[in-house]
Amino acid sequence: MKIINAVRIRVWLPVCMLIFLLSLMSSIVWLNYSEQSQNLIQQSQLSFVNAMSGLARDIERHVQRGENLEVERLFKLRNIDTHFELLLGLDDQHVIQFSSKSKFIGHDIKALPRPLSAATLSEVQKVHKPAVHYDAQSKRLIGYFPFARTPKNDELRPFVVGVIYGEYTLQQDFYRIDQQIVKKSLVFLFFICLMLGFLAFFIHIYVLKPISQLISATQLIGLNTDVTKLEIHGAGEFASLANNFNSMAKLLHLQVRDLRQEKTNSHEKQLLLESFLNAIPDLFFVVKQDSTITQFHTANPEALYTSPTHFLGKKMTEVLPLTVANLLERALKECIKKQTLSEIQYETRHHRTNSSL
Repeated sequence: MKIINAVRIRVWLPVCMLIFLLSLMSSIVWLNYSEQSQNLIQQSQLSFVNAMSGLARDIERHVQRGENLEVERLFKLRNIDTHFELLLGLDDQHVIQFSSKSKFIGHDIKALPRPLSAATLSEVQKVHKPAVHYDAQSKRLIGYFPFARTPKNDELRPFVVGVIYGEYTLQQDFYRIDQQIVKKSLVFLFFICLMLGFLAFFIHIYVLKPISQLISATQLIGLNTDVTKLEIHGAGEFASLANNFNSMAKLLHLQVRDLRQEKTNSHEKQLLLESFLNAIPDLFFVVKQDSTITQFHTANPEALYTSPTHFLGKKMTEVLPLTVANLLERALKECIKKQTLSEIQYETRHHRTNSSL
């Protein structure tokens, strides 16, 4: 026996399609957002490093030449844009010498709202290499760039004077990406709605409607109503199903017609048999192999040994006298064994009886 896993296709098919399309849209949007975010971080990091490195070189030249350091002028020359949220120039003692925000000048780094990493400052001054990292929580690029004065004759690397610290914010860029992603998501959602509408129309016409027609036809069969032949347009699985249904309905119609005819003939035969039996004054009993009485027939109910309620469904030993019941059982066994007619005679308190089995 084959098991059919049934579901409500009108409900689950649209739900599954919606979940699939929304998952697909989410994946595409997320991949697009991740790619744009990575590109933004890479491009911004390149711009940040170029700007900070150029600024560090300019400051280094001024320091080496002993010129006055006009930081604001250098900011303008290096096109330090609004992405730079904070710029600090620190000496070798980590004291702020210049800043894009004048209120920090002359203070130690501990006075800043977000304390700088003293370990990173010391490491940058030691190895004389910049350090840049991205803070995902605040969406900022943070960099430490060293600058130096003229090296001594007996040294292979310049003597470090200080470090330029910069914070390069990407919040506006990420906000712009978020807006683009929202617009793309709305466009995707619009197309998903159109696709779902088309799928709903297609499913209703080419899936649900044929299924409803087949269900209606099977209900007519269940009501013993003659089923008209289903008209088939096109090909495919539903066409094969409709062809099979038409063949099944035709076969069932023929079988039902034959059964009705057989029932009519059987009824006529039963009436004829009853008329014959009623014309015979003898008693007829139908018994099983264990002598259980299942049916009887008599034209004269007064000829019965006892009422039918006392012997139907019971063995002959439970109804008749023991001697008579034993005779009948032996005759029954002989009849079954030899497949021939067995005849006995016995007497009851009512009358003398001949029995044939």
